[in-house]
Amino acid sequence: MYVFGVILSVGLALNVVFLFRLGSRRRVHLAPPSEARACPWTVREAFGLFGALAVCHALLYVILVTVSKVGELTDNGMSIVAFVGHLCLFHGVILIYAAVILRRKNERLADLFGIAGKDVLRHAAHGIAYYMAAMPAVLLAGWVYAFFLSDWGYPVGPDDVQDIVQLFLDPDFPYAAKIVAAAAAVTLVPVAEEILFRSVALRVLAQRTSRHVAVLFVSLCFAILHMHVPSLVPLFVFSIALSWGYMHTGSLAVPIVMHSAFNTVAILSSMTRASNAGA
Repeated sequence: MYVFGVILSVGLALNVVFLFRLGSRRRVHLAPPSEARACPWTVREAFGLFGALAVCHALLYVILVTVSKVGELTDNGMSIVAFVGHLCLFHGVILIYAAVILRRKNERLADLFGIAGKDVLRHAAHGIAYYMAAMPAVLLAGWVYAFFLSDWGYPVGPDDVQDIVQLFLDPDFPYAAKIVAAAAAVTLVPVAEEILFRSVALRVLAQRTSRHVAVLFVSLCFAILHMHVPSLVPLFVFSIALSWGYMHTGSLAVPIVMHSAFNTVAILSSMTRASNAGA
């Protein structure tokens, strides 16, 4: 709670600064996603990625069903298989596909992220600042949404968390697997998902519709993809913030850092809860 208190306080202060800048002559300019500096994607390339992900998801479903019927794995064993499978056949496919596109276009990795080497620290700092500024709205949306879910009869409690977070709350889950999952959640997962949602989906949609419609649609897909009802609204709000950070800076590194910070705080919070419960 202390960590969230600090994040909330700093976030509110940053929002005051942003509002002041919006009202001053130094007005913030939000560029259309199609004008961001990161490597551009064509509609054909985007549909190729979405098609590959659909095929891989079908393959993962077959693998999980087969393993559950043929193998004699424990619940933890099935969780590890599902996590590794999703990591390889979703996030891994995105990264491999992006690497292929970069090689085909003779682009550099820096072109994908829209950032030069000397700007890494500056954009990382921007990512942390935007994350802090977004959290008051995300937390408020989550609290209001949880209130309405409870009022509608949906069971919302401290243990009703996403599957990946549940792994860290389970004292019987292998510690080594928790380390690997945490490392992936703060590195591989943010990079792959921001390539998919911001660099590909947001930019391609912005070429065919308005910027606002593109942001809302991509944010809705981002929230639904996580398949967790209590997180639907806060993830939707956070995705809007990720898109805002991307459009404001033109750098994919900013939403990646925001996403990584979000996952890091969630994991540390769940591990702290698990430690306190076991004490």
